[in-house]
Amino acid sequence: MSILGKTKKMFHKKYRGLIITKLMARDGNNCCLCHELLSRHVKDSKNDWYITFDHIIPRSLGGDSRLINLQLAHQCCNIARGSDPILPENEEIYGTGAVTTSNNGLERTYPEEKAIILAEILEET
Repeated sequence: MSILGKTKKMFHKKYRGLIITKLMARDGNNCCLCHELLSRHVKDSKNDWYITFDHIIPRSLGGDSRLINLQLAHQCCNIARGSDPILPENEEIYGTGAVTTSNNGLERTYPEEKAIILAEILEET
């Protein structure tokens, strides 16, 4: 591997770490799908508990990789979800300001602010 290749790989690791930090600050330290704690100590990308970027609107359906469309998930959870979009069909709004969405058996509860962002993303696509 050339020096340039090593530099590019190191930049990617640092950039990835920065994005993970921003998403954890916004959403917390739990997997968005199973709600278990995420561990930054897992470095092997083939490990089921490796942190991955889950696209709320999948890239295959026109979603992009902006922070607004990303959330953190374990690799095994993200693979299990596949490219099913989390759509606000079957949503119920509770008095707490939380929104629960259900799609293909997966259920999530969003804070009101994230639900508004999700609605904006869906309007753009």
